Amino acid sequence: MVGDNMKSISISISIIVPVYNSEKTILNCIRSIQNQDFHDIEIIIIDDGSTDDSACICDELKESDPRINVIHKANEGVSKARNTGIQLAKGTYIAFVDSDDYLPQGAYKKLILATNNEAAEVVIGDVYQVTDHEKKYVRLFKNNFITTDKNVIRQVAKTTLYKRYCPYIPDAGIGVG
Repeated sequence: MVGDNMKSISISISIIVPVYNSEKTILNCIRSIQNQDFHDIEIIIIDDGSTDDSACICDELKESDPRINVIHKANEGVSKARNTGIQLAKGTYIAFVDSDDYLPQGAYKKLILATNNEAAEVVIGDVYQVTDHEKKYVRLFKNNFITTDKNVIRQVAKTTLYKRYCPYIPDAGIGVG
């Protein structure tokens, strides 16, 4: 059902992955992006001055996949790395993935479908927190909602950047779930 709806959609996603000393996690992260069933993507890896083998791993990944672009730069922090990626992005949408994250199969199809169904400009998915001993589903928001209130969008972006639960549900929002 999702696949049938996706055939008529011409959308691309620029996925920005800031990397700093992530040699233990970056391969799993990028493989989870490469293996998505939504293929119209570009993967922009910003090596933010890594001092471990992250840069070499990223370069090897680039050699095996033409969708990957790797930029090496001096360490200036994750925000500047993301901004560098934004400047290079060519997609209809931009997605951010941290180098220690990985995506479940179908993640981008679900997000794109939600974007199209709700005519949304911003879509944020829930996460799984994985430790050595457990995998736990974490909702970032109390309820799903739709809003056009720019202040709400700024608050949501600020909250999700710091990976905290957001109980804030706007009065103007319309529940979708």
